[in-house]
Amino acid sequence: MDFETMLQGSPNSSAVWIQFVSFHLESAEVDKAKAVARRALQVMDAQEEEERLNVWTVLLRLEVLYGGPESVAEAYREALATNDQLKVHLAMAMVYAESENP
Repeated sequence: MDFETMLQGSPNSSAVWIQFVSFHLESAEVDKAKAVARRALQVMDAQEEEERLNVWTVLLRLEVLYGGPESVAEAYREALATNDQLKVHLAMAMVYAESENP
């Protein structure tokens, strides 16, 4: 798939961005996956709150799984500052719950 072409047609689609993140994870390219998630947050319309929250949830999951405590805290603070805080707290709780289940 050509993700760039797909993104031109649907720049606010969290599903397409998340597929692009997954593509990089399949190749064990965690830094590229994180970069794609960050790029999505820059490109996506601020009015697309739910779509953006989906991407934030993926980025938080990446940080919990592959980052360190500092990068997790930084991403969490940033997510809280740019989204509905209750939704971010719930998303983070879900991420931690999923990361503890094998």
